[in-house]
Amino acid sequence: MKTKIIILIILYLGLLSCSNDKRAFELYRQRIYNSSKVLYFFRFYNSFPTSDDYTGFTILDSTDKFSFENIKKMRNGFVLRMDSVNHFQNLLMDYNLNRKSLNDSLGVFNDNYDGINITTTEYDYSRGWGINKIYYFKGLKENNYRIKIFGIFSKWGNQRIDSMLVDKGGIFIYDLNGSIKSICFKKLIFKYKADNTNMQYGLESYTFYPIDSIFVSSLTDYGFFKRIK
Repeated sequence: MKTKIIILIILYLGLLSCSNDKRAFELYRQRIYNSSKVLYFFRFYNSFPTSDDYTGFTILDSTDKFSFENIKKMRNGFVLRMDSVNHFQNLLMDYNLNRKSLNDSLGVFNDNYDGINITTTEYDYSRGWGINKIYYFKGLKENNYRIKIFGIFSKWGNQRIDSMLVDKGGIFIYDLNGSIKSICFKKLIFKYKADNTNMQYGLESYTFYPIDSIFVSSLTDYGFFKRIK
């Protein structure tokens, strides 16, 4: 009898921790031009070491309060860029080895979420690779679809770039006390293997740190994921 009671207590505590996970999360948001819809990135932390965090993207109306129950999760992957006012490109890297061809994408999927079009392109990542690039920058400018980062030099100071144009839509703004701490985004990269027949796909991750203080509020809420929690 005592054993059953102990088991029930453990199960109850486990369920309680799960319910708490729904309240402990990070949340980023970007607004969409000429639309009442809002694009969110969310992460709910899982307290169980054997389980992954619950993460993803969803689109809600700006009048709706974000909550776990309101999530209409989009396809897996991550937002790569914004093509037009209501069209985003999504990228999904697949780890499945069972595929017919190594040279082409696994598939292209078109979805519509409350009037917002999301095109997801899936690539094989099982033979891929990744590159992390870290830079510092002096300033930036934005228009509707791109930002221009200028005065760029590498972490070790041995590489300088006048400027870089980056498509908006998949850019994350990480902040500290209202100022930009870093700007992060990813790009798809590819190359042929040594045999010059099979293609390898990978991800190029960029992190930019500002030299001087730049307020997050100096950027619009369109095309950037900004932290709201």
